[in-house]
Amino acid sequence: RNARGPSHRMLGRLRLPSRRLAEEARRAFSRRLSSAPRDDGFTEALPRRDVIAPLFCAGVYGFTWIMADEGRVQSLADNVDVNTDPNAWPTPNQVFHHLWPFIAGTFGMLFESAACKFTQTSDMDWLCKQALQDDTKAAVALCLLTAPAEHSPAFVRAVFEHGTMPRIKEIIQIYKTLRRAEHDELLVNAAVLTAKAAALPDLQSDGLGLADFVWMVPDDKAYLYAPYGLEGIGWLWQKDKKTLLTSGGIARVAELMDGPMLPIPRPTKAESSMANMELAERLMGRFVEDRAELLHIARATEAELVRLVNASGSAAPRKTIWQKTGVHRGESELDVAHRVTREQLQSVRSAIATLEANAGMPVTSFLERNSTYIHVTSAAVFGFAYGAARSYLRGWWQGVTPSVC
Repeated sequence: RNARGPSHRMLGRLRLPSRRLAEEARRAFSRRLSSAPRDDGFTEALPRRDVIAPLFCAGVYGFTWIMADEGRVQSLADNVDVNTDPNAWPTPNQVFHHLWPFIAGTFGMLFESAACKFTQTSDMDWLCKQALQDDTKAAVALCLLTAPAEHSPAFVRAVFEHGTMPRIKEIIQIYKTLRRAEHDELLVNAAVLTAKAAALPDLQSDGLGLADFVWMVPDDKAYLYAPYGLEGIGWLWQKDKKTLLTSGGIARVAELMDGPMLPIPRPTKAESSMANMELAERLMGRFVEDRAELLHIARATEAELVRLVNASGSAAPRKTIWQKTGVHRGESELDVAHRVTREQLQSVRSAIATLEANAGMPVTSFLERNSTYIHVTSAAVFGFAYGAARSYLRGWWQGVTPSVC
């Protein structure tokens, strides 16, 4: 009568693991509350505390904060040494003056508090008002101002509060008179600042127009300032849709977007990149979203331009008796106006064809539609790679690697 059956024996066996789990949980909880050192080897297995990385980051931040003091940047920029001979090797002093503006601007981008401190100094006022007027020091000034402005709207406002917009617009107009092959990083930095100013509504009226940003996206290849041209178009196109159509902005964006997206984005435009392709696709999606209104404006503008072209007569100018004898005749103002009208008509027709060809295009790009999955996957991959590399290097440094186990 008192003998236990099979069911009782089974319940007794099930109680043993549960008791062990409860005991382990109790020990773990009490161990967390206790401050006594562990004796199970867990503490010995932990990696040693690393003080090199905190000391390095704190040292870089302190150095940046010190360099943002009064007079330090101006003293370096006043004594800038530029290598004017392309056939000669630069001296160590010239290499230093070539690198330090880039490094200082990058530190200002990383540590926004140091950049904000710098905006309150007289060096900032000197860079924006005097250094920009000098052809040599302007490159140094724009290099120092561009990197912090690229990620800080407050710094952008501080730059333009010193009255730098007219000078930057003048620099861009000077470069527009040169061949594309003669453009350098000075124009790229000026394009960055104007694009960031276009993102701020209170600075748009004083900044570049939409046609100037379209000029930064030429039809031959993608230059370094092309992404900032796309950025400026993205901020201004809704306020001036007629200029977007007549300047050829839609066609330029479509050229940067052209290319296979899968398995790897490969833009067909020369010297373009996947980033340009993604920006152009996002911008074209906004155009397609507002396709009906853009087509309505485009057809009305086309009819207006057709009337102007018909009224101007033949595209070829009439030759006078002097031109028949070989005398060269330049374009008159009337000829320039007729040529611009014909180019605008061609741009509008190209925009109509582009909008009709991309009527079924998704409004959002591939990355926008799958951003959640891409973020999770990339974070997992980079986290695994960083953790594996860090643990292996620590083990190799301490002589404990799989090769010796």
